[in-house]
Order: sequence, then C-alpha cells, then structure tokens
Amino acid sequence: MLSNNSLSFRDSSARIKNVNGLYLRYLSGTYKMQYEHLMQSGLYQKLIDKDLIITHQVLSNPENIDTVYKILQPDQIPYQVMPYEWSFSQWKKAIMAFLNINILAIEHGMILKDASPFNFYLKNGNAILFDTSSFEFFKEGDLWIAY
Repeated sequence: MLSNNSLSFRDSSARIKNVNGLYLRYLSGTYKMQYEHLMQSGLYQKLIDKDLIITHQVLSNPENIDTVYKILQPDQIPYQVMPYEWSFSQWKKAIMAFLNINILAIEHGMILKDASPFNFYLKNGNAILFDTSSFEFFKEGDLWIAY
C-alpha cells in the first residue's frame, strides 16, 4: 500500500519516495485512466516539446506492491529554488507556464488538479512542471477543483 509521506501528502493518486537517492513517483491504480490518457492523447508529448513538463521513465515494480500501477523515475532536479525565493519575473514565468499547461490540457480533455507553485522548478529560465500526476479529466461545465 502507498502510505502518506511529507513529500506528497495531498494527492491520493501518487506518492513520492526517495529510493537510494532517487526521487520516484508511485502511481496508484486509481490514476491509471488519467495517466494512460495523458500519455496516449499526445498531451504529454506536446508538453515535453514545449518544455513545460519534466520527462520520466517507467520502471518496473520490484516490490510487487499491488496498489501501485506504475513507478516513474522523473529526470532528477539538481537544485530546487522554492517559490517564496522567486523574483517577480520567475513568478510570472511559472504563472504563464501554468496557464499554458492548462490550455493544452483542456484541448486534450484534461486539466490540472493541483494549482501549487511548489510543483514547478526553474530550469534555464523556464518554469517546468514536475508533478506528472497533477492531471485530471476535464468536463465542460464542471467547477475547477484545484487544490
């Protein structure tokens, strides 16, 4: 079972674990449909092409945890500057990235469910989303439930 931890406490569909110095994202079975749509709809590739989301590799499940759907190894972030340390221009880049990601996501039937700036890091002057499990299905007319 995926237990709560301080690195991913709100999102019940994924957990972050530090395993031998690598940060891994464990996706639960409840996120299978959303992840498959993200990957198969072309949204993930479009976000990669526009340098808006971190890339990842899918790993095997060596622990055979039955509640784990996939284990992702994202590109590791060498240094993280927290949002409360950002300048105005860095905040502006993060907000613009967030809006652009949501526009692309809506075009692909999804939306970001997590509106936290703590899901972005700064790389080469760009704000990049590192929370692959932040996407939820979008339905016209629904309220935006971002936390």
